[in-house]
Amino acid sequence: ERVREASTITDLHHALRSSERKSGEQQADKIIEKMFLKMQCQGICLFSFDAGASKLEKCIEKGDAIFPTQPKSTIECYVAETQAAICANNIETDKRISQELKKSCADHEQRTIICVPILDNCRDLLGVLTCVNRINSHGNTILFSEKDVAYVLTVTEGLSWTMKINRLEDEKHRQKKKTESIYAVMNYMKKIKRNQNDPSEVTKLLTEVSNGIISVDRVTFFAVDEAQQELVCIASKKDSAEGLRFPIGEGIAGTVAQDGRTVNVKDAYACAQFNREVDRQTGYLTRNILTMPIRDHHNNIIAVIQLLNKEGGDFDELDEEIIRLFNEEVAPAIKVVVMELNERNGVVFRKKSLPSATSKFKLPRRCSDRAKRPKGTNSTHKDAVSIEEIQSWDFDVFQYSKSTLVSIVEEMFVHYDLPSSFGFETITLNKYINAVMSAYKGNPFHNFHHAVSVVQTTFMMLSVCGADEYLEDRDVFAVLFAALVHDVDHPGNNNDFEVKSQSHLALQYNDVSVLENHASATAFNIAKKPESNIFKNFTDEDYRYTRKIIVNIILDTDMEKHTQMLAHIENLSDGAAAEEINAFDITDHASRQLLACMIVHTSDLSNPVHNNFDLVRKWSFRVCEEFSLQAQKEKDMGMAVTSFMDGLKSEYAIAQLQNNFLSYVLLPYMKTVAELLPNATHLEANCARNAKQWREIMAANKDASCASPESVTASSGPPKT
Repeated sequence: ERVREASTITDLHHALRSSERKSGEQQADKIIEKMFLKMQCQGICLFSFDAGASKLEKCIEKGDAIFPTQPKSTIECYVAETQAAICANNIETDKRISQELKKSCADHEQRTIICVPILDNCRDLLGVLTCVNRINSHGNTILFSEKDVAYVLTVTEGLSWTMKINRLEDEKHRQKKKTESIYAVMNYMKKIKRNQNDPSEVTKLLTEVSNGIISVDRVTFFAVDEAQQELVCIASKKDSAEGLRFPIGEGIAGTVAQDGRTVNVKDAYACAQFNREVDRQTGYLTRNILTMPIRDHHNNIIAVIQLLNKEGGDFDELDEEIIRLFNEEVAPAIKVVVMELNERNGVVFRKKSLPSATSKFKLPRRCSDRAKRPKGTNSTHKDAVSIEEIQSWDFDVFQYSKSTLVSIVEEMFVHYDLPSSFGFETITLNKYINAVMSAYKGNPFHNFHHAVSVVQTTFMMLSVCGADEYLEDRDVFAVLFAALVHDVDHPGNNNDFEVKSQSHLALQYNDVSVLENHASATAFNIAKKPESNIFKNFTDEDYRYTRKIIVNIILDTDMEKHTQMLAHIENLSDGAAAEEINAFDITDHASRQLLACMIVHTSDLSNPVHNNFDLVRKWSFRVCEEFSLQAQKEKDMGMAVTSFMDGLKSEYAIAQLQNNFLSYVLLPYMKTVAELLPNATHLEANCARNAKQWREIMAANKDASCASPESVTASSGPPKT
């Protein structure tokens, strides 16, 4: 047996040496060929395993046995799943053997099979090797022996190495192709952006997508004609189809426009939706088709791209990834073409305009009218509050019960049609909000009332200040979600206390933005529960994107990062003023990220700049009560007491603290926010006005005797929560 194993290794060595300058696939072919000649089998087949698609695919085949191209529920699949070798001596009765293989073995008396998994050093599956019907020197079929099994197992070790090389070569080729395509997209977009306001020039440039980005014989762009509910061809390479119209829902492109799914057809003539009549009339032969939707920043389908006959094979996942990237980049330019088309047909697109700060702004591109919302997304709470009541700078969170506050938060999500856009039910949203409410502690300030107040101000900045015009729907979801959860499970003290006390949270998050990291983790852990999983139907891409935005937003609510945030938005404001352009760009990811973080950070700081000074006082007394409680805990634990939190026992001390915060921290920040969002100028004005009122309180109480915290709260603050 050792001699036989040594002989096998020698054979492998010679096979590899003779093909050492060849690719991994060529080396594997050489090994299989050597093995086939040595074992004298009816057939040998190597199946490679695609981990991404979780499927086996026929790779190398020798002999006259017929193996399935993509085995399903076969013995190869069983071996791949169990990672156990199988030697079966009667394949006729084995239900795991494919019918085509059984038929090809019908002429042999003995019908035997060896099926072995091919694993790498980490025991990850690379493929499966199958051998059928051992034939002796007389031409008779004999049973596989233990030595044959040992030989096959030894060969698979050599195959493991070559298949690993092959995978690395494929990945290297894939990354190279992806990089080249990205550069091609970037160069292409430079030309598009130079002409993006000229629809006729854009349509000329569209068909150049095949130049360096992806090699295809034909590419066609269909725009969505909303008035006629049709697709109309606006650009086509090597085709005279411009102006061609057909109903949405008809054919492959029409179906994609209707349901928004990518359709990758390997064999056009095997697809029932493919219209063969076009090929018949033109003499063209369509082999494969890739059809994908093009969406605007509101996730609306505005066009469809269809590519025919990829050079060198079928369209694969990398092609889909590249075209998806291309579609995202080219969408704003195509939107210009589509707008012109629809305006010609009587569909008027509302241009961007920022309403005055005092107006009751009805969003032009969002579902503000309940009757227009898709079925199943309406808020059905008996204590629901109208969107007009919510959409007010005078909104007072303390006027409502907690159950009503839950419905108010839900209404803001529904107002933007987010349940429909991302595929979650309003009942799931309701359960998530209720779970978040339960996770907020009964602190004087950092409680569920504060959370809803921040969400409502965020909603105002989106809808009334016009910030939503510069954000995708994913960003709108992220800012509302982050605003809701940014302080969830807050313990009622600040990060400095957590670090100084060496709390378990400080140790868990390495003293870095402790409470913000904890809030983010808590929020996503709540969403892991099936009944409150609002992310369940997000695509992988949307979930990764949205989660990253949410985490960054929450981390940027850490006051340690306030100065950094102010510097960022000041630079943005100065640059926009110098170039006389909009500060924010919806096509730029970094711009959307900064705007999202600025919105929630501003909303988190908005209580001191409210229109109603009585409400400002309520929040001020609450935060000072929480500060005093922390100062007392620091004293009880023998820690250094945070100076600005101690001694808040009179209206004078509270007014002084609030005046300093408004004058030196908030005023420069709100001034810059107002420069970036003109309809937020009242925040700057309220900041200066409220600081003045606090100074008047200081002057009136300068010589007054100190009152207890209880008397201050009882006289001017809200009830305890």
